[in-house]
Amino acid sequence: MTARIANATLLAICSTLLLFVPAAKLRAQPDLRNELWHTMLANELGAAMPLGTDVTVSQVEAGDGADNYRPLYDGKNLTLMSGPTDVSTHAANVARITFGNDSGIAPAVTDINVWHVDHFLGTSESPASNSTSFLKVGQTNSSGVPRIETADVQNNSWVGTFGQTSVNQEAVRRLDYTINRDNYVSVVGVNNGSVTAVPELLAHAYNVVSVGVSSGNHSQGTTTIDGTGRTKPDIVSPYDTTSGATASVSGVAALLVETAGTTDAQNSEVIKAALLSGATKHDFGGWDRTVTRPLDETFGAGQLNAYRSYHIVAADQQQASDTNEVALIGWDFVESPSTNEYLYFFSVDEDQGKVDELSVTLTWNRVVTDGFSDSRFGNLQSSLANLSLELFEASDFVEGDSLQSSNSSVDNVEHLYLEHLDPGQYAIKVSGAAGTDFALAWSGTDYGVAGDVNLDGLVDDADIDAFVAGWGSHDGQGTLESWRAGDMNQDGQTDLQDFLLLREGFNSNPQVNLDLAQLLSTNVAPVPEPSGVVLAASIGTVLWYWARRRRAA
Repeated sequence: MTARIANATLLAICSTLLLFVPAAKLRAQPDLRNELWHTMLANELGAAMPLGTDVTVSQVEAGDGADNYRPLYDGKNLTLMSGPTDVSTHAANVARITFGNDSGIAPAVTDINVWHVDHFLGTSESPASNSTSFLKVGQTNSSGVPRIETADVQNNSWVGTFGQTSVNQEAVRRLDYTINRDNYVSVVGVNNGSVTAVPELLAHAYNVVSVGVSSGNHSQGTTTIDGTGRTKPDIVSPYDTTSGATASVSGVAALLVETAGTTDAQNSEVIKAALLSGATKHDFGGWDRTVTRPLDETFGAGQLNAYRSYHIVAADQQQASDTNEVALIGWDFVESPSTNEYLYFFSVDEDQGKVDELSVTLTWNRVVTDGFSDSRFGNLQSSLANLSLELFEASDFVEGDSLQSSNSSVDNVEHLYLEHLDPGQYAIKVSGAAGTDFALAWSGTDYGVAGDVNLDGLVDDADIDAFVAGWGSHDGQGTLESWRAGDMNQDGQTDLQDFLLLREGFNSNPQVNLDLAQLLSTNVAPVPEPSGVVLAASIGTVLWYWARRRRAA
């Protein structure tokens, strides 16, 4: 296949399948960052909020109708890796979400390498250009080794194909080779449209983070080349298109890279595991997994959540031990492990009550090597270790009954998700690890933070409305639905104790409205009253409590 044919095929697919939408639909508007719990994290951390400082990004773009590929941003150092070009609206909108000065998720990112996809892959009509390309697809001479990726995060908001499975396979193997060699986070989009096939470029790669949209309107299912049956996408984000969703994951990845600093959390496997373990399932009633399928076929690990993923990476590295417990949130990275099994014991305390959600992700890289015995490069060989993940009940650091397992024979990710862990000791077991670098990330948390009744990533008037609407409800036990009715302590009813949690959430919000007693008294009448006397007494107690607080103030 000539370079010219490969180029024409790729551009046709990119132009017809990737949805280019107006800037207003791709822009990272405040409500979308709220849905990522990005605003909640910023409110909590204040000046300590990571913004992508000292993090470098590569942005790979398919050319627009005039083959332009450059974003437009003041105050950014854009290196045009593929030569001079005019501005592409699509590229500018992707950049706005990832590192835009005003609405970007990682606005402190200033150094960006920008590639045209032809040059990135190595399919340009110019041989001289191909020699400086990134992946160098089809080049099997001594100059065919892919270039070093100097960026920390690489964004690929495009899809395509060479029209030949063997060439597509070569491209994704070259990409996985560079990720393993250069240790960077590669974020790739799947296609728009729920009836489209999972694109061979680049979503079929193993070591990437593949991204869909929270609406489910994206290609989904399993891979068909270079190892069939792997679930895609890995994660979703609440943007209209996969281009915007991919850009948002790249932005959060940049925040996590900054947070990791020089610790082992800067390894791409840890960042991927933290993204997936931090993802939430709240809005996906049909989300599921099986023993052999670690992720949901539509929503992957769930919706991107900057708040949860940040707190995983910000936690100290915690190692496996037969005598010491790890905390309820954390991560580990094990390089060249010498044994097959690693146990991570943790406890849920009696005074803490149940843990609403436990999310655990194990990741490792597919290894690609070159099979040529001389100076050439391009005879790419693939090997994948088979690790597994399991959660046990435990007592005195001894494993008990198995509660859930993840053991896919084809994926390089395993994932566990359980709700309502009772007090007691538990053990996370990683098996089959000998000789394979792996990352483990886990998060045992409440459904949300105090005050965020509707779980939208904000503590605001909408949470007061949801709380009042659920006031006095009795579900018998704590559930996701009872949380959304105001039952934040998960005892099965919405009462004074939950009101105190609501107040706690508002006290941490700089835009708090302290006139909550008036709001409650105004909205008492329409609330269902299963027990009128008890309800009236409870409201009276709330009003007395607030009156007392206001007099004391």
